[in-house]
Amino acid sequence: MNWSYQNWYGLIDVWFKCSNGGTYTVTHNDNGSWGDNSVCSSGFNFLMTREQSGYGVVNARTKCDGKNLSDGTNYNGKWGRVLRCTGGKQITGFGVKEQSGYGIINVRISCN
Repeated sequence: MNWSYQNWYGLIDVWFKCSNGGTYTVTHNDNGSWGDNSVCSSGFNFLMTREQSGYGVVNARTKCDGKNLSDGTNYNGKWGRVLRCTGGKQITGFGVKEQSGYGIINVRISCN
């Protein structure tokens, strides 16, 4: 999993690779810079986003085998609610809401 960050906007896209080898981006916005890939062979089941007023989502945190992985360096604003897959399920997709001038302003996950 990887997030793209654009200065003055925050997070603008997410890239992920599924266990079947398929790779996906959500917004297809090429105006940002990609961070480092977060890899979890057992799959991610947790996501929390950090939101900053006037910018939208500026950071994301996942968990792999009990270890927190952060995909950004912007710690302005506050962490939002935890999105979690239960019952042994893993994150299999993302839905995002974008707003012009702000980048991503809301994230939801799909679990399977």
